[in-house]
Amino acid sequence: MRNNVETAAGFRGWLLIAAAGAVVAAACGSSSDTKSEAAATTSTSAASTTSTSTSSGAGGAGGAPFESCLPELSALAATPTGTYVVWYANIGELDAGECADPTFEAWRGVGLDLDGEDGVDGKNCEPQPDADPAGVLEDGDNGIDNNFGRLFIPLLNSYVSLSGSANAGFKGGASSILLRAEELLAPPGGVSFSIDLLRTAPLAGAPSWDGTDVFPFDDLPQASSLANAQFDGSTVTFSADLMEIPILALLIDKAIPILLPIRSAKGRMTLDPDGSGAVVTIGGAVVPGEMYKVVQNTAGVYAVDFCMNGDITVMEEEARKAQDVRLDGATSGPCDAISFGARFHLVAANAGDPTPVDAPATPCDP
Repeated sequence: MRNNVETAAGFRGWLLIAAAGAVVAAACGSSSDTKSEAAATTSTSAASTTSTSTSSGAGGAGGAPFESCLPELSALAATPTGTYVVWYANIGELDAGECADPTFEAWRGVGLDLDGEDGVDGKNCEPQPDADPAGVLEDGDNGIDNNFGRLFIPLLNSYVSLSGSANAGFKGGASSILLRAEELLAPPGGVSFSIDLLRTAPLAGAPSWDGTDVFPFDDLPQASSLANAQFDGSTVTFSADLMEIPILALLIDKAIPILLPIRSAKGRMTLDPDGSGAVVTIGGAVVPGEMYKVVQNTAGVYAVDFCMNGDITVMEEEARKAQDVRLDGATSGPCDAISFGARFHLVAANAGDPTPVDAPATPCDP
C-alpha cells in the first residue's frame, strides 16, 4: 500500500484525469462539495444491495465468500436476442463483490495478464530510462496487469469514483456499450466469429434493465468489432484493436461525455446460464498521448483556458514513466503503453436504429 501511494504521488498531473470522470482539482480548486454525484452513487448502491456470494474469478479466492454490492435488477421480461448492454462497470477501484475498496488494492483482481509474465521477476518490456522498474512493473493476482488501477486510482479516489461516474451515467440513460452477435445465443461449433461493438445513443430516460430496453446506437461504429471470438457455451474470449469506453465525466457543475480509448484489448465474457446477462473482463493498453488529449479536451470543455494549464501539460510526461506493457504484446523492447483492466456487467437488451451521436468536443485540438 505504501509503495503504491508513494509511486502514485509522483503522478500528480493525473489528478486531472477527466476521462475517468475526475474533477479538475488543480485547475479549478476542490472542495468537499465536488466529490461528485458519481462517488455517492457507488456508495449508495453498495449500501442498498448487500448479499453474500462466492467467487472463482479474478479478485476473489476460489469459492471464498465475499460481500456483493451490485444493485439488484428486475427479472427479464423478454427473451434474450444475443444483444447485451453494459449497465455496471468496475474500472479498477471495486473489489470482487463490486464494493468500494478503501485500501486501493482492488486493482489486483481487475483485468487480465497481458504479457504472460509476473512482475519485475519475469521477462518484461523495458520501462522508461527515468522510471523505477519496481514502481511500474508490479503485477496483480495471477499476473494481472493494471498499472492504470494501481498507480492512478489512489489519486483519483480523493476526488471522484471512476466506476461511480460511469455507473451514474448508465443509470440515467447516458451512452453505454452494446455487444451484439447471433452466435451468443448458441455456440457456433468452434468457429470464430465477430461481435458488434456499438456505442449507444443517450436515452430520453432511465433504462429498466429488464431485457425490454431498446438502445439506438451510433451510426458511425467503432473502429473495430470484438474479433476472433470463441464461444464454448458459457465463456466467450475475444480481442479488439480498439475499445472506446463511454463515461459521463461529472466535472464540477458540468456533465461531459468522453470516450476512454483502450487499445490492443483482449477479453473474457461469461454468460449467465439462461442468457439473461453476462460479465466481461477486459485487459488492454492506454497510450499516454491519447489519454493526455482526452484529459486536456475535457478540461477545455469546462474552460478553454485550462487547455494549457501547467498540471495538465505535465501529464503526458508523467504518464510516459508509467508505461509497463507494449501495444504489440511483446515482452522485449521499450514499454510503450500503460496496462488497463476493467470488469463490466451486462444485461440482455435490444438494438434500435442507427442514430447520430455527437463526438466528444475537442476545444484544445489545433
